[in-house]
Amino acid sequence: MKVVERLPMSTQVPTTDGKNLSTLFFGFLGGLSGSLIGTALIFYLSAKEFIDFKLLF
Repeated sequence: MKVVERLPMSTQVPTTDGKNLSTLFFGFLGGLSGSLIGTALIFYLSAKEFIDFKLLF
């Protein structure tokens, strides 16, 4: 077993340039649009009788 030294705490101030907020925003929009497209695709395929709801649930 090896004993390692503790790393010093960073004294750098975190940046507030809005990058984290924009990443969160675009992630939210991507997830929302993906869920809407996926739901519409399931409904479309079931209306065309390519898939059966009994198989899904």
